Amino acid sequence: DDPGDAVAAGSLDLLERLGSRWVDWVRSGVSYVAFSGHPDTSRTRSKSWESIAGTVAVASSVNTPIFWAETLVHEAAHQHFHLLSRFDGLVGEDERQLYYSAAVRRPRPLIRILIAYHAFGNVLRLYQHLAQVGIQMSDNEQVQFRAMKRLVSELEAPLLASRALTPVGAAL
Repeated sequence: DDPGDAVAAGSLDLLERLGSRWVDWVRSGVSYVAFSGHPDTSRTRSKSWESIAGTVAVASSVNTPIFWAETLVHEAAHQHFHLLSRFDGLVGEDERQLYYSAAVRRPRPLIRILIAYHAFGNVLRLYQHLAQVGIQMSDNEQVQFRAMKRLVSELEAPLLASRALTPVGAAL
């Protein structure tokens, strides 16, 4: 028995307590998670690929249900984004301008701002829901919640200023 299995199950239980839509969101986007510990306790890395639908890799030393719920929601958002982008353009094809991304602290194409906004926006909604129903968050999770509010607001600014989003991109 992998101890990570219990935490992953705990995160799905937590999402279920918030409503089946959260579990459905994650399960419809993520079907396989490859996990490894990360030697730096302050860093977490998660990754999903457009070309490998449903697969997520996570390297972290953090092992709490809220962390895992956040990570699964974030990566499910990326998977849903990748699927949607296969069927519809999200940013005008002629858009070449770079915009500052608060997520990585450097200039990025608008499509990269949009994918970050979509993922972190869904994580922010998760934190808001956790707070709304009174689920206890650790001090670190409270800090993460406040940071997520700032990040989403900063990512939203170039999206609101740009006219390059398609109607579907703007709806995200």
